[in-house]
Amino acid sequence: MRGGYDALEQGDSKMKTGDLVTISAYGRRLVSLREVLSRRTYKLKQAMNPQNPHLVTDESLPPLVGIVTKIGEGRYSWNSQQYTVSWAGEGIPGRSRYEKSFTRKDLKMVSKAK
Repeated sequence: MRGGYDALEQGDSKMKTGDLVTISAYGRRLVSLREVLSRRTYKLKQAMNPQNPHLVTDESLPPLVGIVTKIGEGRYSWNSQQYTVSWAGEGIPGRSRYEKSFTRKDLKMVSKAK
């Protein structure tokens, strides 16, 4: 990985409110998120080029980033904390249609809060 991600992965991985996050590779593979992410991608491509949305490349789409706004206790022992994220622009509501939050594995830290 390049940029500021290297230091974040090697250092403290605990998230706190105000941290800038995106969806991790693990999160993108979840069936519930994959469906929502593909819908989001199609909507953005349709908005950028209504005539030919399939010509818009994924690299030209705005990145999916958000800020951790709330950290709560998880419901299960394997999931100690739940993270609520406020997304910039068109975001996704949560891990599934029933859960409006994410687990730590679903998120990748982009930048730590100061």
